Amino acid sequence: MSNLSDFLGGGGGVEVVDYDDRHTLRNLSPKESDSYLVKGLGLFIWESASTEPDDDESAFATATGVWLLEAVHWDVVSAWNYPDDAVRDEFDEDAPKRFATKFFTGYASCTITSITATNSASFTGTVVGASVGDAVVATPPAELGSTSNNTGRLAYHAWVSAADTVIIMLTNASASTSTTNSAIQTEWPITVIKG
Repeated sequence: MSNLSDFLGGGGGVEVVDYDDRHTLRNLSPKESDSYLVKGLGLFIWESASTEPDDDESAFATATGVWLLEAVHWDVVSAWNYPDDAVRDEFDEDAPKRFATKFFTGYASCTITSITATNSASFTGTVVGASVGDAVVATPPAELGSTSNNTGRLAYHAWVSAADTVIIMLTNASASTSTTNSAIQTEWPITVIKG
């Protein structure tokens, strides 16, 4: 093989376009399987049946088809796969700050011993930084009920009711009173995730 056109199986050669002139591919009237080499991007083949959207890097649409990137230049591979070290380092350095502004923790003390049939009871906790609408994860320290039957009757959910305030609601939707597990009558860890 003496040149790129021999490799591609074409007889007429491969046209070369500078990266800054890549937009000119959109104005051509190519034949099926015509090819162009765009410096810094790679080898493009024209396909009349393609519906690939024009993204100005890997596809250039014409009135009758699309120039598709078939063989990627190393510069593109490098840019797509290897992030800029300075950008990555800056992103990593401020990660603790970014996470610290997204997650807040606190506790709520439960003193509920039982919940009557089809009723609810709540307890309140403080999470500094919480705002109405933020997501809440409240974690019971043990099984909710004193027995598996009692646990089966109980459910809970939590929400931010006001600034810095989280309410945890225990609900008994059954027709019988349910006794709570003494192990949950303590502090529940709460995590608030900023929206």
